[in-house]
Amino acid sequence: MIMERRYWIILMILTLTFAVQVTSWLVVDFSRAPGGLQAQTTKPHALPTGTHISPPIGTLGLCELTVDNTNKDVDAVVKLVRVDNGALARFFYIQRGRQTTITEIEAGTYKCYAHTGLDWNSVKRKFNRKPTYSKFDLNLTFREIETEDSIEYSTIKITLYQVRDGNAKTRQVNKKEFQAQGRQ
Repeated sequence: MIMERRYWIILMILTLTFAVQVTSWLVVDFSRAPGGLQAQTTKPHALPTGTHISPPIGTLGLCELTVDNTNKDVDAVVKLVRVDNGALARFFYIQRGRQTTITEIEAGTYKCYAHTGLDWNSVKRKFNRKPTYSKFDLNLTFREIETEDSIEYSTIKITLYQVRDGNAKTRQVNKKEFQAQGRQ
């Protein structure tokens, strides 16, 4: 009688975001089968919508950015990079079928990059499946204007999918260009 042996390895992946701790588990079943070990994993890894991949920089502003990923069948991460100094101001996650609003953005002009795909790899900061990289052609300009009795500020909404009569074009970029953005 041939006995099948199963070995379970449980990996715990921690992502710290300020005072919030997100813990996810990846269970890998290595079964001894004819022809060697075969791995079976659980569903693709995804972070909660709005999770910051890097700590936000420049959080004293009033401006807001809403990112809509509701018509996509893949998850996304978005980078906001300051034009004046190249600093990575925001780098955050949006699940497919969701949208999120990022607040406290300081006034200024930013380049906006998106990376979409499935099965997020937190160590390599990339999607393992169906990866694409793009850049918005137009920079996003956030303004704060003081009036006599208030402060007016920018709220910008972008979609990560094509919309009829849209006013923001994107272009594909390569993985290196995306990864190089916002590095200090």
